[in-house]
Amino acid sequence: MPFFRNKALTMSANRWNLCLYLLFIFLAVLQAARCRVMYVSNKDLSNIMRIFCILIAIGALCYPYLKRWHPKVNILFSIVFLCALCLVPFISPHPMIDVFVVQQEASKALLHALNPYSISYTNIYGNTPWYPGGEAKFYPYPPASLLFALTSVVTGDVRWVLIFCHFLTGVFIFLTARERKISLTESFLLAVAFCYIPRIFFNIEQAWTDTTVVFALSLFAYYFNRSKNTKALLSAGFALSLKQTTIFLVPLFFGLFKKWNLKNFILLFLLCFLTYGVFALWNWHDLFEDVIKFHFATPFRDDALTLSAVLHRLGYAPLP
Repeated sequence: MPFFRNKALTMSANRWNLCLYLLFIFLAVLQAARCRVMYVSNKDLSNIMRIFCILIAIGALCYPYLKRWHPKVNILFSIVFLCALCLVPFISPHPMIDVFVVQQEASKALLHALNPYSISYTNIYGNTPWYPGGEAKFYPYPPASLLFALTSVVTGDVRWVLIFCHFLTGVFIFLTARERKISLTESFLLAVAFCYIPRIFFNIEQAWTDTTVVFALSLFAYYFNRSKNTKALLSAGFALSLKQTTIFLVPLFFGLFKKWNLKNFILLFLLCFLTYGVFALWNWHDLFEDVIKFHFATPFRDDALTLSAVLHRLGYAPLP
């Protein structure tokens, strides 16, 4: 196949190339078939986004035969995919999801010198078990997430920065792969396979903050592979400060660095200390209620993208 243009590649490398290529085709076709978002209010734009996805799916099938134009084709793929992502806020400008509303209102509150952890938010669900006490008075994300939410004051929609983070993550995956001496073709396929992860359009539409965490981790991977330890540790700390569950990544970070000293510990936890510290001084009780206690008080959700939801659907008990 023209895809394997490097005759010096070993059989195992050829199989790796083939796996990446097949993964690219699978994800591209999957997005073309299921690229719709949940709360579509503009069906014409939704059809345009589907056209973009179909073009990339067709391009994925033709990719091995375009080796002479790979650099230009890679850029074209990136532009088409970014255009598809950018259609999401127009297709679904007002999604019926509290995550979107809370982030928008939290940023406005902060600009008016109000503590986002101490105010009530618009309850778009009415009577719901998801809010302990029945009131939407919780900002469930760590303080660092407000750095991204604040962009909605300028752009009008917090999802623009989430789109940017997702696309940039693909860029840093590509750069990290090149830093590891991986071929241009493989590096691109790794990046585009990530960009086309299942349900990414739904994820962006719902304004879930996961893309910011993954962006921080891509920064960490890039600087770690360049042996820029200071920047790598700060990037890892950035990821830790963006989501409560990232605390489980600490053993991984510890294992990746051979030597640990006081400076490394400070760099890793600096952003957590600063961001949590400011709001703890402002009102530690409300911060604890929203960021920690709220998540233990809400009932289990079988529609969440969690391991517990998978176990539940398979007939097992959710994790504690």
